[in-house]
Amino acid sequence: MRSQVLGYTNPWIPLGAISGSYPDWDGDLSRLPPTENPHIGGGAYVTTGDYGKLLSMHLNGGKCNGQEVLSQSGVDLMQRNRSGEKYGSPVGYGLGWWTQEIIGYGGSTAQPSHDKDVKRLRDPGLYGSTAWIQPEDGFGVYLVVESTSNVGNQLAQKLYPLVEAAVSVIND
Repeated sequence: MRSQVLGYTNPWIPLGAISGSYPDWDGDLSRLPPTENPHIGGGAYVTTGDYGKLLSMHLNGGKCNGQEVLSQSGVDLMQRNRSGEKYGSPVGYGLGWWTQEIIGYGGSTAQPSHDKDVKRLRDPGLYGSTAWIQPEDGFGVYLVVESTSNVGNQLAQKLYPLVEAAVSVIND
């Protein structure tokens, strides 16, 4: 009932995901499933394969397995810099995606990168995991790290050119 009132539906269902869920929690800690990672955002659980379906949906105009999950215009809005548009922010953010490469993410010195050669949309997690998509290059990545955002982002920075080179070889 709460989801209907908020107009929210579980995004994992139309993606055909088997693992994505939010526990039905009423504040009683004993009802939550056990986990070694108590910090996951919103209490969500998902496998890397199912997160890949979410990335695929973003790369395929809102469709997953031929089923429209989001409209193309909805995907476009999510992937566009909405914060800078509204507040004149130098750091671009859409809905769920940082629309500009951020240097020093998570710190007080965060600045946008001026590298305009690659359109990379990022979703860095607070506890190290990070996802990114490069729509123009047709790929997405989900890097799973149980650490800190700093460690995850440093690793992602090192992986960008390696992943891009591998995708380039496959696409040639």
